[in-house]
Amino acid sequence: MKGIGILLQAQTDGATGGGFGMEQILMFGAIGLVFYFFMIRPQMKKQKEAKKFKEV
Repeated sequence: MKGIGILLQAQTDGATGGGFGMEQILMFGAIGLVFYFFMIRPQMKKQKEAKKFKEV
């Protein structure tokens, strides 16, 4: 029951504040890092290995 109150408080605080807090900026940065390390970087590695394989 206490968790529901915290969620409702977070929603009302965000709606009345209207600001873009540091938490949101950090969250977007964390999502960007996840995309880089789990999607972009492995794809670049595969491309590099394929290029090396074609040259040989």
